[in-house]
Amino acid sequence: KEILDYAGKQGIAFREDRSNTQDKYTRNLIRNRVVPLLQSVNPSFQHSAGKTIGHLREVEKLYDFAIGHFKNKLLRDGQAGRWKIPIEKLRGCPAPATVLYEILRPFGFNSDQVGQMLQSTENQPGSFFYSENYRLLADRDFFILEEKKEADHPVPVRGFKNTLTLQLPDDGMVKFKKTTSRPEAFPNNPNTAVLDAGTLQWPLLLRHWQPGDVFQPLGMEGRHKKLQDFFSDLKMSRLEKEKTWLLVSDDDIVWVMGRRISEANKVTARTVKYLVVEFLPGIFAK
Repeated sequence: KEILDYAGKQGIAFREDRSNTQDKYTRNLIRNRVVPLLQSVNPSFQHSAGKTIGHLREVEKLYDFAIGHFKNKLLRDGQAGRWKIPIEKLRGCPAPATVLYEILRPFGFNSDQVGQMLQSTENQPGSFFYSENYRLLADRDFFILEEKKEADHPVPVRGFKNTLTLQLPDDGMVKFKKTTSRPEAFPNNPNTAVLDAGTLQWPLLLRHWQPGDVFQPLGMEGRHKKLQDFFSDLKMSRLEKEKTWLLVSDDDIVWVMGRRISEANKVTARTVKYLVVEFLPGIFAK
């Protein structure tokens, strides 16, 4: 009616689109049939509907405010494209599934995935969920969200004279030093290893864990152990396992870096050449 009144005052000829009368279009079906039916039941329907829409807009503001509050409370870190959501605190929210969905929606996850995530924390912790650009690990205590990255390629460690420094794909760094001087004291630092250089076959290799890997942990007197079991004993998350670097010699694991060296490569009374390796984890490995 307002449009017709305006057109009349402005002297604009009125022409109605022929499709406006065709109920095969949803908008026309609502305008031509549903609205008149509702008005026959409630003559003030349009006025009431307008008020309801106004109320819903106010409710939307409250909803956005509450979601923002919970998001600031739950979504941790965010450095280097990685976030953590504490599961127990999430479950303490009034509507955990809705809160989690709204937190993860900007990262490309859908509501069906959110339901599966919450269920997996009870039935199958350690499950991964994927969107186009992100992946989420449903761990024991946290949902761990991170950007997808291409798999890191192995890094060869070729022969060198005295020292060598290598950059890792995850922004970490490894420093190597050859020496014939026996250390007075061995470092009490999990990121530094002193190895018997005479037990190593060059070139060495830096790589990540692979299914089926085994090694001889220091202190097990030559007995082999599956690396998966070694990780489980340390209660490492799946992401921590994936990001752990290994120093390898001729397919044998010399050092689970930051964790433990191999019994086969430890320094003994017969060692005359030493290899000191210092590992500086990158921001993407933390």
